[in-house]
Amino acid sequence: MKHGTTTQQLDLGTHSIAFVDEGCGFPVLCMHSLAGSLRMWDGAAAELVRQYRVLRCDARGHGASTGTMPYTVEGLARDALALLDAQGITRCAVLGISMGGQAAMHLALTAPHRVAALVLANTSAGALPDAKWRVAQTKARINEIGYERFASEYVASRLADGVASSAYAGYLRDTLALGAQRYVATLCSILAQDLTAELSRLQVPALLVSGTADVSTTPERMRALGALLPTSRTLELEGAGHFSCLDQPEIFNAGVVEFLAFNIEDS
Repeated sequence: MKHGTTTQQLDLGTHSIAFVDEGCGFPVLCMHSLAGSLRMWDGAAAELVRQYRVLRCDARGHGASTGTMPYTVEGLARDALALLDAQGITRCAVLGISMGGQAAMHLALTAPHRVAALVLANTSAGALPDAKWRVAQTKARINEIGYERFASEYVASRLADGVASSAYAGYLRDTLALGAQRYVATLCSILAQDLTAELSRLQVPALLVSGTADVSTTPERMRALGALLPTSRTLELEGAGHFSCLDQPEIFNAGVVEFLAFNIEDS
Protein backbone atom coordinates (compact mmCIF):
# COMPACT_ATOMS: atom_id res chain seq x y z
CA MET A 1 0.00 0.00 0.00
CA LYS A 2 1.22 3.50 -0.91
CA HIS A 3 0.77 6.16 1.75
CA GLY A 4 0.56 9.93 1.26
CA THR A 5 2.28 13.02 2.65
CA THR A 6 -0.83 14.71 4.06
CA THR A 7 -0.74 15.35 7.81
CA GLN A 8 -3.40 13.31 9.59
CA GLN A 9 -4.73 13.32 13.16
CA LEU A 10 -5.13 10.30 15.44
CA ASP A 11 -7.78 10.95 18.11
CA LEU A 12 -6.75 9.31 21.39
CA GLY A 13 -9.61 10.74 23.43
CA THR A 14 -7.77 13.11 25.76
CA HIS A 15 -5.50 14.35 22.97
CA SER A 16 -4.68 13.85 19.31
CA ILE A 17 -1.45 13.01 17.54
CA ALA A 18 -0.52 14.59 14.22
CA PHE A 19 1.34 12.30 11.84
CA VAL A 20 2.48 11.73 8.28
CA ASP A 21 2.51 8.22 6.84
CA GLU A 22 4.23 7.94 3.45
CA GLY A 23 5.91 5.44 1.19
CA CYS A 24 5.77 1.67 1.24
CA GLY A 25 7.95 -1.17 2.44
CA PHE A 26 9.17 -1.99 5.93
CA PRO A 27 7.90 0.68 8.39
CA VAL A 28 10.24 3.21 9.99
CA LEU A 29 8.90 5.38 12.82
CA CYS A 30 10.62 8.78 13.41
CA MET A 31 10.40 10.58 16.77
CA HIS A 32 11.69 14.15 17.16
CA SER A 33 13.44 16.05 19.95
CA LEU A 34 12.18 18.49 22.58
CA ALA A 35 10.38 21.54 21.14
CA GLY A 36 10.58 20.22 17.59
CA SER A 37 8.03 18.64 15.29
CA LEU A 38 7.77 15.97 12.62
CA ARG A 39 9.26 18.55 10.21
CA MET A 40 12.60 17.76 11.82
CA TRP A 41 12.62 14.56 9.78
CA ASP A 42 11.78 16.10 6.38
CA GLY A 43 15.25 15.47 4.97
CA ALA A 44 15.61 11.98 6.39
CA ALA A 45 12.10 11.02 5.27
CA ALA A 46 12.79 12.14 1.71
CA GLU A 47 15.70 9.70 1.63
CA LEU A 48 14.10 6.83 3.55
CA VAL A 49 10.80 6.90 1.65
CA ARG A 50 12.61 5.55 -1.41
CA GLN A 51 12.80 2.16 0.30
CA TYR A 52 10.59 2.26 3.37
CA ARG A 53 7.22 3.24 4.73
CA VAL A 54 8.03 6.28 6.88
CA LEU A 55 5.79 7.27 9.78
CA ARG A 56 6.52 10.62 11.47
CA CYS A 57 4.56 12.12 14.35
CA ASP A 58 4.40 15.27 16.44
CA ALA A 59 4.93 14.49 20.12
CA ARG A 60 2.06 15.23 22.46
CA GLY A 61 1.74 19.00 22.89
CA HIS A 62 4.21 19.67 20.08
CA GLY A 63 3.56 20.77 16.51
CA ALA A 64 -0.01 20.01 15.47
CA SER A 65 -0.58 17.44 18.23
CA THR A 66 -2.75 18.42 21.18
CA GLY A 67 -2.82 17.45 24.83
CA THR A 68 -2.80 18.76 28.35
CA MET A 69 0.00 18.29 30.85
CA PRO A 70 1.75 16.37 32.20
CA TYR A 71 3.97 15.66 29.21
CA THR A 72 6.17 12.65 29.87
CA VAL A 73 8.62 10.61 27.83
CA GLU A 74 6.70 7.48 28.82
CA GLY A 75 3.53 9.08 27.46
CA LEU A 76 5.24 9.73 24.15
CA ALA A 77 6.12 6.04 23.89
CA ARG A 78 2.51 5.06 24.63
CA ASP A 79 1.27 7.48 21.97
CA ALA A 80 3.70 5.97 19.46
CA LEU A 81 2.43 2.46 20.19
CA ALA A 82 -1.15 3.66 19.76
CA LEU A 83 -0.21 5.20 16.42
CA LEU A 84 1.44 1.98 15.26
CA ASP A 85 -1.69 0.06 16.22
CA ALA A 86 -3.96 2.52 14.42
CA GLN A 87 -1.87 2.24 11.26
CA GLY A 88 -1.78 -1.55 11.38
CA ILE A 89 1.98 -1.73 11.98
CA THR A 90 3.04 -4.72 14.04
CA ARG A 91 6.81 -4.29 13.72
CA CYS A 92 9.04 -1.41 12.69
CA ALA A 93 12.41 0.29 12.99
CA VAL A 94 12.44 3.36 15.23
CA LEU A 95 14.51 6.53 14.76
CA GLY A 96 14.61 8.81 17.77
CA ILE A 97 16.67 11.91 18.44
CA SER A 98 17.20 13.40 21.91
CA MET A 99 13.78 13.22 23.64
CA GLY A 100 12.61 11.01 20.77
CA GLY A 101 15.51 8.66 21.46
CA GLN A 102 14.43 8.24 25.06
CA ALA A 103 10.86 7.61 23.92
CA ALA A 104 12.17 5.05 21.40
CA MET A 105 14.00 3.20 24.17
CA HIS A 106 10.85 3.18 26.30
CA LEU A 107 8.89 1.81 23.34
CA ALA A 108 11.44 -0.95 22.76
CA LEU A 109 11.51 -1.88 26.46
CA THR A 110 7.71 -1.94 26.66
CA ALA A 111 7.13 -3.86 23.41
CA PRO A 112 10.42 -5.43 22.27
CA HIS A 113 8.62 -7.63 19.73
CA ARG A 114 7.46 -4.48 17.90
CA VAL A 115 10.95 -3.04 17.29
CA ALA A 116 13.28 -4.52 14.69
CA ALA A 117 16.05 -1.89 14.97
CA LEU A 118 16.79 1.36 16.80
CA VAL A 119 18.57 4.51 15.70
CA LEU A 120 19.29 6.62 18.78
CA ALA A 121 20.71 10.04 18.02
CA ASN A 122 22.01 12.58 20.54
CA THR A 123 20.26 10.95 23.48
CA SER A 124 21.06 9.24 26.76
CA ALA A 125 19.77 6.71 29.26
CA GLY A 126 19.21 9.52 31.73
CA ALA A 127 20.57 9.45 35.27
CA LEU A 128 22.40 12.71 34.58
CA PRO A 129 24.17 14.10 37.65
CA ASP A 130 23.38 17.70 36.69
CA ALA A 131 19.67 17.17 35.99
CA LYS A 132 18.28 19.28 38.85
CA TRP A 133 20.76 22.05 38.12
CA ARG A 134 19.77 22.10 34.43
CA VAL A 135 16.07 22.45 35.26
CA ALA A 136 16.77 25.23 37.76
CA GLN A 137 19.06 26.99 35.29
CA THR A 138 16.42 26.78 32.54
CA LYS A 139 13.68 28.22 34.74
CA ALA A 140 15.96 31.02 35.92
CA ARG A 141 17.00 31.90 32.38
CA ILE A 142 13.41 32.02 31.14
CA ASN A 143 12.46 34.27 34.08
CA GLU A 144 15.45 36.50 33.38
CA ILE A 145 15.12 37.08 29.63
CA GLY A 146 11.67 35.79 28.71
CA TYR A 147 10.74 32.69 26.76
CA GLU A 148 11.11 34.24 23.30
CA ARG A 149 14.77 35.12 23.82
CA PHE A 150 15.37 31.84 25.64
CA ALA A 151 13.94 29.88 22.70
CA SER A 152 16.31 31.66 20.33
CA GLU A 153 19.28 30.83 22.57
CA TYR A 154 18.18 27.22 22.97
CA VAL A 155 17.80 26.49 19.26
CA ALA A 156 21.04 28.28 18.35
CA SER A 157 22.98 26.35 21.00
CA ARG A 158 21.77 22.99 19.66
CA LEU A 159 22.66 23.65 16.02
CA ALA A 160 26.33 23.60 15.03
CA ASP A 161 25.96 26.78 12.94
CA GLY A 162 23.65 28.50 15.42
CA VAL A 163 21.41 31.18 13.94
CA ALA A 164 23.22 30.76 10.60
CA SER A 165 21.87 27.24 10.18
CA SER A 166 19.25 26.75 7.48
CA ALA A 167 17.20 24.84 10.07
CA TYR A 168 17.23 27.61 12.67
CA ALA A 169 14.08 29.52 11.71
CA GLY A 170 11.91 26.42 11.37
CA TYR A 171 13.00 24.92 14.66
CA LEU A 172 12.59 28.27 16.40
CA ARG A 173 8.98 28.50 15.20
CA ASP A 174 8.25 25.08 16.70
CA THR A 175 9.95 26.00 19.98
CA LEU A 176 8.06 29.27 20.30
CA ALA A 177 4.78 27.49 19.58
CA LEU A 178 5.45 25.02 22.40
CA GLY A 179 5.56 27.75 25.04
CA ALA A 180 7.48 28.03 28.29
CA GLN A 181 5.20 25.92 30.48
CA ARG A 182 5.15 22.94 28.15
CA TYR A 183 8.88 23.26 27.42
CA VAL A 184 9.83 23.13 31.10
CA ALA A 185 7.37 20.34 31.91
CA THR A 186 8.69 18.16 29.10
CA LEU A 187 12.30 18.95 29.99
CA CYS A 188 11.65 17.83 33.57
CA SER A 189 10.46 14.43 32.32
CA ILE A 190 13.46 14.06 30.02
CA LEU A 191 15.89 14.82 32.82
CA ALA A 192 14.06 12.56 35.28
CA GLN A 193 14.74 9.46 33.16
CA ASP A 194 16.95 6.63 34.40
CA LEU A 195 16.99 3.66 32.03
CA THR A 196 20.48 2.48 33.01
CA ALA A 197 19.28 -0.65 34.82
CA GLU A 198 16.94 -1.75 32.02
CA LEU A 199 18.79 -1.32 28.74
CA SER A 200 20.93 -4.45 29.05
CA ARG A 201 17.84 -6.54 28.30
CA LEU A 202 17.35 -4.89 24.92
CA GLN A 203 18.67 -7.24 22.25
CA VAL A 204 17.57 -5.11 19.30
CA PRO A 205 20.27 -3.85 16.89
CA ALA A 206 20.99 -0.20 17.64
CA LEU A 207 22.88 2.57 15.86
CA LEU A 208 24.02 5.39 18.16
CA VAL A 209 24.63 8.73 16.43
CA SER A 210 26.50 11.53 18.16
CA GLY A 211 27.91 14.93 17.17
CA THR A 212 31.32 16.15 18.22
CA ALA A 213 29.92 19.66 18.76
CA ASP A 214 26.91 18.53 20.82
CA VAL A 215 26.87 20.60 24.03
CA SER A 216 23.82 18.81 25.43
CA THR A 217 24.53 15.11 24.90
CA THR A 218 28.26 14.83 24.42
CA PRO A 219 29.94 11.96 22.54
CA GLU A 220 31.12 10.71 25.95
CA ARG A 221 27.52 10.39 27.12
CA MET A 222 26.63 8.60 23.91
CA ARG A 223 29.47 6.16 24.47
CA ALA A 224 28.14 5.56 27.98
CA LEU A 225 24.77 4.72 26.44
CA GLY A 226 26.46 2.33 24.02
CA ALA A 227 28.07 0.50 26.91
CA LEU A 228 24.58 -0.30 28.21
CA LEU A 229 23.29 -1.67 24.90
CA PRO A 230 24.70 -5.11 24.05
CA THR A 231 24.09 -4.92 20.29
CA SER A 232 24.94 -1.31 19.43
CA ARG A 233 27.33 0.38 17.02
CA THR A 234 28.26 4.06 16.88
CA LEU A 235 28.40 6.81 14.27
CA GLU A 236 30.13 10.02 15.36
CA LEU A 237 29.52 13.03 13.13
CA GLU A 238 32.37 15.52 13.06
CA GLY A 239 31.15 19.06 13.68
CA ALA A 240 27.50 18.12 14.25
CA GLY A 241 25.61 19.55 17.19
CA HIS A 242 22.67 18.19 19.16
CA PHE A 243 20.37 18.13 16.14
CA SER A 244 22.71 15.94 14.10
CA CYS A 245 20.13 15.01 11.46
CA LEU A 246 19.85 18.73 10.63
CA ASP A 247 23.55 19.61 10.93
CA GLN A 248 24.95 16.73 8.87
CA PRO A 249 21.92 15.42 6.92
CA GLU A 250 23.80 13.65 4.12
CA ILE A 251 26.12 11.69 6.41
CA PHE A 252 23.34 11.07 8.93
CA ASN A 253 20.96 9.74 6.28
CA ALA A 254 23.61 7.58 4.62
CA GLY A 255 24.52 6.02 7.95
CA VAL A 256 20.90 5.30 8.79
CA VAL A 257 20.14 3.80 5.36
CA GLU A 258 23.19 1.53 5.57
CA PHE A 259 22.31 0.42 9.11
CA LEU A 260 18.67 -0.30 8.27
CA ALA A 261 19.54 -2.21 5.09
CA PHE A 262 21.80 -4.50 7.07
CA ASN A 263 19.53 -5.01 10.08
CA ILE A 264 15.97 -5.22 8.80
CA GLU A 265 16.38 -6.97 5.45
CA ASP A 266 15.11 -10.23 6.93
CA SER A 267 12.52 -8.72 9.27
